[in-house]
Amino acid sequence: MRWATWVFVMSGLVISMATAEAGVEKQGYPRILRVAHLENAEYQGTSEPSLGTPQNFQFKDELNGRETFEIFWMSASAGSPAGTLVTFEFRRRFDDDIRFLSSKIPFPVKGPQVARFNIDRGEGGPVTEWRARIVLRGHLLAEQTSASWR
Repeated sequence: MRWATWVFVMSGLVISMATAEAGVEKQGYPRILRVAHLENAEYQGTSEPSLGTPQNFQFKDELNGRETFEIFWMSASAGSPAGTLVTFEFRRRFDDDIRFLSSKIPFPVKGPQVARFNIDRGEGGPVTEWRARIVLRGHLLAEQTSASWR
């Protein structure tokens, strides 16, 4: 009976230590909270209201306009050092090549952060898949991808 009790207590202790270490490890790295996709609207109509002219906002057609991706991320619990890199890779509907954008953080940051990437649609069309990453000195710290990323 003593042996079974000792094994039970020791296994509980090992599990709690492993859980605590995993929690500390997770808090020590930045994480991507979410990626927001915004399509800019273009105003259609006159600048002054009148009874005869309809006034409305419409989205630009598929081959024109701009898309904005906002990467909301949380720095590490102790802060993220200068040189932290937020990257955004994407493919477009009419272009299978992967495009790469990045934003280097020039100073230490702490708490919630936002990185914005503006993409002109041009001939490639709209973005169909993407991957956002946080990198420090060549080491991948966090990553989030669209469901269609391959």
